[in-house]
Amino acid sequence: MVIISCIKELFFDYSILVKINYSFLSSSVSKTMNALQSNIPPSKHRNTSNRRKRATQLIAREYYLKIFTHSILSGLAIFGLFRLVPYQIKQQENLAEIAQQTHVEEDRVEKLRSDFSRNFDPSQSHKIQQELTGQADPDQRRILFTKEN
Repeated sequence: MVIISCIKELFFDYSILVKINYSFLSSSVSKTMNALQSNIPPSKHRNTSNRRKRATQLIAREYYLKIFTHSILSGLAIFGLFRLVPYQIKQQENLAEIAQQTHVEEDRVEKLRSDFSRNFDPSQSHKIQQELTGQADPDQRRILFTKEN
């Protein structure tokens, strides 16, 4: 509500400035001194000084409004960053967990590949058959060791 009233007041003051001649803003100090020393009625001196005060107040309000707006926007940006930090930390943890699972699965796949290549290697087929069936080659003799008491 305060912001809206400040903005309305700012635009109202701006419309007043448009109606006012900007010569007092661009005039130098010597022109001001000459105008004060001339035979201008005192009411016009007061009117000119009131215009100057009003213009400087308008400029000051504009700067205060800009500072206020930028500080609010900065605060909102910082608030948003603080809300994103926990989410980012959680995502980093999930990523580390996935990387660990990937490493475990890569080891498992490598073992399966080596078993697969061993099982389908023609030179290894005879040994694998002996391992799986428990039968020995007819040319080989079994040796059994017994314990002597």
